[in-house]
Amino acid sequence: MSLHNLPNVFSPTDSNVATSDLLIESLFKKALPVTQYQNIDARTVNYNEASIESSTTESVSANLLSAQANSIFINAKEEVFEDGMESNFSRNLSKFIVSFGHSAMETIIPIVLSERANTEVVSEAFRVLGRLVHATTYRERLWLLERGLYSASARVRDGSLLGLEILNDSLAIPPLKAAINRERIPELRQDMEQVVSQLEGNKDDVSAKKNS
Repeated sequence: MSLHNLPNVFSPTDSNVATSDLLIESLFKKALPVTQYQNIDARTVNYNEASIESSTTESVSANLLSAQANSIFINAKEEVFEDGMESNFSRNLSKFIVSFGHSAMETIIPIVLSERANTEVVSEAFRVLGRLVHATTYRERLWLLERGLYSASARVRDGSLLGLEILNDSLAIPPLKAAINRERIPELRQDMEQVVSQLEGNKDDVSAKKNS
């Protein structure tokens, strides 16, 4: 499914929102263990051109997952997010990812990268992706956080930066350095440089421990 053909998740009808909300309990109750989903290296997938194939089972269909993901992002538009505070959106998104693993990420990625999403919601989503402790989706979350640095929205870039800072993985250093060269907002560029310094320090600490 091309990003250009994505459903407009910000103009829902009352009927489709109501339908997706009614499905939430059955979706989470029927979730299979995330280990049963195919392992995907998100850094090797072209989400701009290739079709997004969703893992399907008898109990959870791609359409139901898509409806629930859209509902989570739509309902979050009315929330006010505060730094360091958990929100309904963060709880729902975390639960969705933990319940459906790779399939959840396959559904979330095109929504976040569509550039049609509410920037405050996407920025908060990046914070959730950085905070979430879930090994199964680690590579997809890291990849998506790195891609967020390319967003046209400074608010979204800031959210992806905070997510990478929380994730604290030195693999993000090269994408961050590339983002620094592109960034035109001095304050945001300075924040990126600080995160790079933090990650490089962690990398040095790991190397020192290995050498010792």
